[in-house]
Amino acid sequence: MPLPPDGQPWPPPAWRPVLEVLSEWAAWYSGDPQQIAEVHASRVYTPTPKGRFWAQEVREERRVMLHVPLASDMAAVSADLLFSEPPKLVIPEAQGERASSEAKATQERLDELAERIGLHNRLMEAAEQCAGVGGVYLRVVWDREAADHPLLAPVPGDTAIPEFRWGELQAVTFWRVLEDDGRVVIRHLERHEPGRILHGLYAGTHDQLGRRMPLSEHAQTADLPAEIVLPEGVGLAVRYVPNMRPARRLRRLPHAAGLGQADYAGAEGLLDALDEVYTSWVRDIRLARARIIVPKEFLERAEDGSLRFDVEQEVFVGLDMDPATAQQGPTLNQFAIRTEEHERAALHLIERIITAAGYSPQTFGLHIEGRAESGTALRIRERRTFVTQARKQRYWTAPLEEALQLLLAVDRAVFGRPGINPNLRPKVIWEDS
Repeated sequence: MPLPPDGQPWPPPAWRPVLEVLSEWAAWYSGDPQQIAEVHASRVYTPTPKGRFWAQEVREERRVMLHVPLASDMAAVSADLLFSEPPKLVIPEAQGERASSEAKATQERLDELAERIGLHNRLMEAAEQCAGVGGVYLRVVWDREAADHPLLAPVPGDTAIPEFRWGELQAVTFWRVLEDDGRVVIRHLERHEPGRILHGLYAGTHDQLGRRMPLSEHAQTADLPAEIVLPEGVGLAVRYVPNMRPARRLRRLPHAAGLGQADYAGAEGLLDALDEVYTSWVRDIRLARARIIVPKEFLERAEDGSLRFDVEQEVFVGLDMDPATAQQGPTLNQFAIRTEEHERAALHLIERIITAAGYSPQTFGLHIEGRAESGTALRIRERRTFVTQARKQRYWTAPLEEALQLLLAVDRAVFGRPGINPNLRPKVIWEDS
């Protein structure tokens, strides 16, 4: 299929409900309070006038609204569980004394590519985004001006329109906004199909793709060809890794059946409540500042006409006061801070969010006071985390192996690397992290 025609709504109407869900996960993952507020302000979750905490409108004065970056912490923990130790990349045919020289050369080149492109760091970045927005695309790219070898460029799942068949990725269109002046939006679309990559530049509005422009009219796309024919045998130069399936909120949308869900899918309300608890806690601290209440006669008039009280003054001028009120003087007023109540509520919410995502509380440092346990005891308490880790590894294995094979194929076809066989599929062996 070609790129979308001029004037098409963007994103496509069928994908708007999907992208609304992905944008909510992306907002929690970003940790940006402004982005979270923007996503939630236009949505109604409860029949109450205010709705969720982050959906409230502040009409008079902007209140202190704190955000606890638990969602991004969970995404980082997910990446650490998968790739804190780099997996072994093995060409099975290169093992043993009888391995052919071609297989051994392919293994050596795979190890060299992994080191030169910083594969371990790229996979850590990809795994964090995968847990944060529900999935990530492993895109194999090449640019002779940037490197003399292929590269692996992860793309987060909330900036793509994929096409699945029986859960397998058949094509995908990535997009990015290059310019937005509030009236005209310039977008770059990159469509991946079996055997080719298409690039398009469009000038439209926030909800319309608009007219297609020559790629040369923008600096960021001037060097891109309109079509790239992929080398023979490469097929689709991108693979999709779902974080966890099924995506429960998207299960009724057949075109989104192949997507994964974020770690905190279903716990968005708990994340919202956690921010409300911490905001209330800090509000208690702010309101509990000591206040000194003094009679009006104790105040001095400043040059600007305002009244003030000098707390450093040691001698006061005698006042003409009623003896009945002569004992009236400065009064110290300080409210209590409900620390224990807020802490218990916050820890309870954190534990519920963590367990809903498939992790043990101990993975996040909860319930470990005074414990010094053996490896066996630790595994028993962390079993839920290890089950989730193994489940994610299964989702990662096949797409990662195929992406590594694509790297070898592009290295051979585009950069003319001799002596390697791109038909040999690498095998990923996970380390015990």
